[in-house]
Amino acid sequence: MQTQLTRFPEYHSIQRLLALKLTLHIIRLEKANNALAEKNKAIEGRMQQLEDRKQ
Repeated sequence: MQTQLTRFPEYHSIQRLLALKLTLHIIRLEKANNALAEKNKAIEGRMQQLEDRKQ
């Protein structure tokens, strides 16, 4: 089935487009993940400050 599909040049451009779209999604997810990690660090730091103040 795949060997038949590779005969068509459109197949390669569609495959490239899908690969680019996946790459963009991955980059967006990584950026979101990094932002959440930074927020998490800030929250953990704030929690530590509150814990230290309590003692």
